[in-house]
Amino acid sequence: MAREKRSAPVMVGEEAVSGLGRRAGAFIIDVVLATSVALLLSSVVGLVLPMDDKVMFFIMLFLGLLVIVYVAAAPCQLHNSVGKMLTGIKVVDAASGARPSGRQCLFRGLLLPLWPVEGLVVLFSKGKQRLGDRLAKTAVVLDSGVRFKWYLRLVMALVALVVPFGLATAAMGVASRQTHLCRAATAFVQQHVVGCAVYGSPGGVGFLPRQVMMFKNYGRVVLSLEGAGSSRFALLLLVRSNGGWRVHDWRLVSEGGGYSYSYHY
Repeated sequence: MAREKRSAPVMVGEEAVSGLGRRAGAFIIDVVLATSVALLLSSVVGLVLPMDDKVMFFIMLFLGLLVIVYVAAAPCQLHNSVGKMLTGIKVVDAASGARPSGRQCLFRGLLLPLWPVEGLVVLFSKGKQRLGDRLAKTAVVLDSGVRFKWYLRLVMALVALVVPFGLATAAMGVASRQTHLCRAATAFVQQHVVGCAVYGSPGGVGFLPRQVMMFKNYGRVVLSLEGAGSSRFALLLLVRSNGGWRVHDWRLVSEGGGYSYSYHY
């Protein structure tokens, strides 16, 4: 029985066109890395300007636009993005194999919001081009000039995903501690000596809030209560009142959940 021959890889010049797996990995790395850096920068600003201040909406919007610009433009304008470099691929002109122009980069990025559909197009396309590539006349190829071995790039990719995200989460916790919302919740806990109801003596409040969730007119804060050799958590629901925040309801809970912070302006 004759063996079925594998189809030859699609080539652009002397470099083979990349498949969906590497491209998806590069996209995930770029989005997570860029978002983590944006959150880290917003947290630094939040140390001076509280995260629940209305001005922060415009700062977050600006940083969000920078994330989109980086994911869309870095593979062309910066020669390559971090994600594509770590997965060993690059974007080139489909005809010449050269670096794409700024115009091609713009056209390629226009259809990026359709990434679920684009992924299916790459998966079933013979030329492995998504719609944005076809519009811009570009292709994503395996980078023959990649410097690091695959296992080193794998380690670097894990570091690029985990470290910035961890730093951003910790920084966001410190910045959330400075918000008017969290300060109002902390003051309520301290003034009402919640620790007495649990331990018989005042308990301390943990340095980082466990959770801070802010909406336009109400918020949710989870603080850890420490003392007497054990820990519990205070869940506080707050509403806006006279330009500030006041506690509307609260209760003690045994599980604080993971560290999470979100702001909806």
